[in-house]
Amino acid sequence: MLDSLGINANQLTYVYSEHMVNYGSALIHQSFSIFFAIFYCLTALRYPRVAVWQGFGFGMLVTLAFHGVILPMFNWAPPLWELPPAEWASETFGHLLWIWVIEVIRRDLQQRWSPGPG
Repeated sequence: MLDSLGINANQLTYVYSEHMVNYGSALIHQSFSIFFAIFYCLTALRYPRVAVWQGFGFGMLVTLAFHGVILPMFNWAPPLWELPPAEWASETFGHLLWIWVIEVIRRDLQQRWSPGPG
């Protein structure tokens, strides 16, 4: 993705604990994560059905939309069905865990911040 924007992703690296870390792709990934977490929380306030199955429906939609359509469409990554099973399982599980944690925190904060009987 960064290469298609004219940014040499190979130059955006550092070594930590003897492992090469690409902070360019990590920054993109974290930015998308924060954006979609905020989008999810705001959407769930207006349309509570978005939070169906504790957010798992939204997590699956994000996985299928990005790894099944958007990333392959721009040749940024192969589609899910071309990835090794361990990779798509990791992506899917990661997205479901990500959205579930967001949903647990969202519900807790919403309950704390909502006016209660008083």
